[in-house]
Amino acid sequence: MDPAGGVFLILLLFVVVFALLARKLQTPYPVVLVIAGLVLSAIPGTPHIPLNPKPIFTAVLPPLLYAAAGRTSWREFRHNLVSVVSVACGLGGFTIVDFAFAAQWLFPGFDWRTGAILGA
Repeated sequence: MDPAGGVFLILLLFVVVFALLARKLQTPYPVVLVIAGLVLSAIPGTPHIPLNPKPIFTAVLPPLLYAAAGRTSWREFRHNLVSVVSVACGLGGFTIVDFAFAAQWLFPGFDWRTGAILGA
């Protein structure tokens, strides 16, 4: 077995263990997995495995989003629709404006329009 396959199996084992831990703690599993990933990434000597994002975005992410959408309570979503839309639009607008400022400051030759496109 190549080293990347061994690391993949170890990471898969960690995912199972941390998902069970999240269930025991009655905490959403994505929160536990993100925190565990941050802790595991800080361990010295951890091998660096380059990852092509295209297969993740085309093969892994859509089924995960579809499964999460199937578990969504539409009654609660409709009840919180105004909050969801206002947070999404507010954070989107904030990100665009923030990137416009930062890009103009960090990159010479960037103007407001280019920075806004980068932020969008």
